[in-house]
This record gives sequence, structure tokens and C-alpha cells, in this order.
Amino acid sequence: RSPSLMTWVTNAPVPGINGFKFANDEQGNIIIAWTDIEGHWARIYERANDNWTDPELVQPASTQEYIWPPAIAAGRAMFAAGNSVHIYEPGVGWIASATLQITGATAGIYVAIDSSGNGLAIWNGELAFRRYVAGSGWTPVSDLDATADANQMLLASAPDGTAMLVTSDTAANSSTLTVRFE
Repeated sequence: RSPSLMTWVTNAPVPGINGFKFANDEQGNIIIAWTDIEGHWARIYERANDNWTDPELVQPASTQEYIWPPAIAAGRAMFAAGNSVHIYEPGVGWIASATLQITGATAGIYVAIDSSGNGLAIWNGELAFRRYVAGSGWTPVSDLDATADANQMLLASAPDGTAMLVTSDTAANSSTLTVRFE
């Protein structure tokens, strides 16, 4: 659409949202994710259908948990809240069997997903990570040999599945640590 044809649409507010995160992909799809006292919620804007999905309780929770920045590519989406990582597939919805529960102390969970639905979840502390292989599930936990500052992490991926993590290495007096996943 050209900017002159765009109009603002105001949806009814969703009560209880104290914060949300969103991401968009190059096709114009958008994920909005948030938490409240009921659990982890999300909505997806599917550009091909020019339609928002209804707000969906992806996972119940007993307390309001922190939500980390989501990722979306070719309409496939991923987000982390609390110690859980959730995956969305267009035409299917949220894949309950693909939910990853991360145990242990995590100061931050960062996610990326490619246009084929393969994902990557990296959590802070020891910089442990797991890959999600579409159609197969999660790989075993692997560790990077570094420590990082959760407040200074960025994870991005390209449609071809390569991903880049940039953070400061707290054990090396804040030098930059860059890791490329292929």
C-alpha cells in the first residue's frame, strides 16, 4: 500500500497489559506479544489475509512474567516470556508441542526465526542455546564459551537462517562478543 492509502485502525484495548513487545518481517507480518496475570498472550497480523488473529492465551502462568523481544519471518513467529519459548506457524497457530521450557537461571532469552520456520533461542548467564528445526523439534542444549550482559544483547536472523548475536562479554571487561550461526 502506498502511504496515502493507509488508514489507522483502532482496536479495542486489551485490559491488563503493562508492556508488550512486537516485531515485523519484510512481508508486513507483525507479532505482538505480552504477559499479564493470566499468562503469555500474542496476536499476529497476517499481511496476506490483511487480518489480525484474535488475542490468544498461548500459555497460562500464575504470575505476570517478563517478555523478551519476539521474532517473525515469512509469517512464522517466535517469542519468549518467563522461561518459555513459543512458536507460531501460519495456518496452524501456536504449536504447543514446540514450546521450550528453559530450566535454570536466565537473565534474558533472545529468539530468532527464519523463513522456513527454523529458530534459535539463546539465554543469558552461560550463553546457552538451542536450535528449533521445523518439523523435527529442538536440538540439545549447547553452550558458547563466554558470559554476557543481558541488557546489552542483540540477536537477529536473515531469511536464509543465518543469525548473529552481538553482546558484551562481561568476563572480558565489556569487549564485544559477536557470534554467527549458520
